[in-house]
Amino acid sequence: MRFLSAPFVESTNNRAERMLRPAVIARKVSHCSKNQAGADAFVAFTSLAQTARKNGAVSITAAFRLLFSASSPPPT
Repeated sequence: MRFLSAPFVESTNNRAERMLRPAVIARKVSHCSKNQAGADAFVAFTSLAQTARKNGAVSITAAFRLLFSASSPPPT
């Protein structure tokens, strides 16, 4: 019920549901992953693609360029 007191909180999860829909459809079409490693790779790739899209990357190639062209190494 936080949305009643905080205007920035949406009252439904429709936006999240719409963002997950392409990944769910892709999983159904491919008949799921054959093993846990495949499932983990799919989750990582989907997360990267969605983050890139939200940050304005025009393609997954551009997202990888941004990811690997960082001036400082990623935290360990």
